[in-house]
Amino acid sequence: MTTDDPKKPSTADIQKHLNQLTDGATGSSSQSDGPVQRPKRKPKIQSPRQHPDKATKKPSFWQKWRDNVQRQQRKIKQQGLGNVINEELPAEIDDDESVDAVTLTTPKRFDRLSRSQWQGIGVMTLFIFLALVIGWLVSPAAQVQHYRVVGNDDLTANQVLQAAQLRERQSTFLTANESSYFQSKAKQANPQIASLALTIKNPTTIQVKVKEHPKVGYIQTDLGYQTLLDNGEVIGEASKERPSDQYAIYENFPTNRKALEKVSRQVGKLNGPIRRSISDVVWAPTKLNSERLMLFMNDGNEVLINASDVAEKLKYYPSIAAQVKANQKSVGNKKTIIDLQVGAYGYQQDF
Repeated sequence: MTTDDPKKPSTADIQKHLNQLTDGATGSSSQSDGPVQRPKRKPKIQSPRQHPDKATKKPSFWQKWRDNVQRQQRKIKQQGLGNVINEELPAEIDDDESVDAVTLTTPKRFDRLSRSQWQGIGVMTLFIFLALVIGWLVSPAAQVQHYRVVGNDDLTANQVLQAAQLRERQSTFLTANESSYFQSKAKQANPQIASLALTIKNPTTIQVKVKEHPKVGYIQTDLGYQTLLDNGEVIGEASKERPSDQYAIYENFPTNRKALEKVSRQVGKLNGPIRRSISDVVWAPTKLNSERLMLFMNDGNEVLINASDVAEKLKYYPSIAAQVKANQKSVGNKKTIIDLQVGAYGYQQDF
């Protein structure tokens, strides 16, 4: 048996010395004479063996559906399209439960409109409505095509329309709304018009209701014959010749016009046919009757009546005249006088 010599270098020392010489010759090593340490290897992490019974389950239908809903919510919020109503999601059910057995609630895409959005919609709707209304008002469908004049007796429809300056192709609603304006125009242009009112019958027709100061005849003045209205007003240009129409001539009235105004108001209450059946109205007071009138009728009869009784009694003149004519024989050189001062009776008198 051989014994190792302690002074004799061991194999490890020889190998170390060779390694130092090799590193110095190649210049690849700048380390000190200490021992070279190899880098430690990271221990491998061995994944645990997956047991077949403990394998990860695939996501269920409900998990997929809930994840999809959440993705949609995040997407809508990011795009600024509104807030999705966070409705309560249904509870997760087992995979073996039938899907049809559960009522799915699909979240709404948009939340309720905000207050500012409602205001914007309201303003736009109002503007559109106003535009449609204005467009319709200026269209021919809302313009006057026809005026229907009612209530006129002495005046013709054209005289009323010309006095009020009413023309076709005017806005129906604006014209009717300015009824007072057209009334003032009519009264200024023709004093015989007492009032005028406009009423819409349909979008293209307006009814013109006029109230007249009835024409009761003509008064003879120093200038000639002038028109007399029921309110005692004298209007119109004077005519030197006697008018040829069927209205009465008022004669012999006092200059203070009180008697003329009283009689004209009484005659103005009569209907048109009776007013036009009078030829002359003569103021003929007596000691017994200070307001006696003599009316000369177009049929040749003469009527005696009080000025204050004209409207009350003369409206029966057609029937009274027919009855008197039936009771009396007509004589060629006599005229029939109907006395309405006290009662009503008729007699004949020489011309």
